Amino acid sequence: MRRIGDDRYAYRVYRTNADHLLLAIGLFHHVEGASRPDHPLLHREPEEFIGRGETYYCTASNLLRRLRRQPSGVEVALTKLGRDFENYVQVLRRVRTSYFHLSTRLGEGVLFHLLQSAPEEDPAQRGASDCYDAFLDTFSRWKRCRDAPSWEALAAQVEELKALDPDFHFQMPQPEEILDRPPDPEASS
Repeated sequence: MRRIGDDRYAYRVYRTNADHLLLAIGLFHHVEGASRPDHPLLHREPEEFIGRGETYYCTASNLLRRLRRQPSGVEVALTKLGRDFENYVQVLRRVRTSYFHLSTRLGEGVLFHLLQSAPEEDPAQRGASDCYDAFLDTFSRWKRCRDAPSWEALAAQVEELKALDPDFHFQMPQPEEILDRPPDPEASS
């Protein structure tokens, strides 16, 4: 007698393997222009795996039907994937080049030249990013402490950011409101 856990495990295995085959063949296998292995025995055409994908999806569908004992949307989808596996592979191949723009595998030389020609990061932009990080740190420190030194540091940080980024707006708290209040215990958490 078979156990339900065994069927559930088998369903997951067949479905995972079928999904892997569908994506490997449709999206990632044999991208146009990619090089082939030198040894012919190591190379297998994707068409050799079409029947295997069909079988995996149909088996997963049958196992799911046995587990649920009633029709479900997932079961219908798996049946359709199994029946029309080759068509779905063709659709993914079309999507690969037309929408995902996956065309060729980059070789080491091409990748090296791409990295060499990458634009340098603008120092002003890097400075603004660092300044924003410092502002957030200073603002967090002020929310924890709410004392005069942290307020003054926050005011200086805001002025520095406004000089770097004219679009930056921040409403500074009034010093008399801050200094008279005790630290907020929730701000430290």
